[in-house]
Amino acid sequence: MTVTSSIRLLNLGVVDSWQTQAIYHALAEMMTAESPDTIIICQPQSPYLYLGYHQIYENTFDRARCEQRNLPVFRRRVGGGAHI
Repeated sequence: MTVTSSIRLLNLGVVDSWQTQAIYHALAEMMTAESPDTIIICQPQSPYLYLGYHQIYENTFDRARCEQRNLPVFRRRVGGGAHI
């Protein structure tokens, strides 16, 4: 028997930086065992940083430098570490 599974592609183009994380979180929260695997393609409109769920801001980023460079910092609600 051949089982065919579909993969959902969400090509969102350029989105606000905060929306990238909101999309990832919403998708992770809404998925069930029956949901198709999903690939998200998007590009943040401006640079940002994000922290992993358990990371401590001061141990990961220099707050003054982030503010000086006007880089927003978001916290992920799903696993993984910091990324630029």
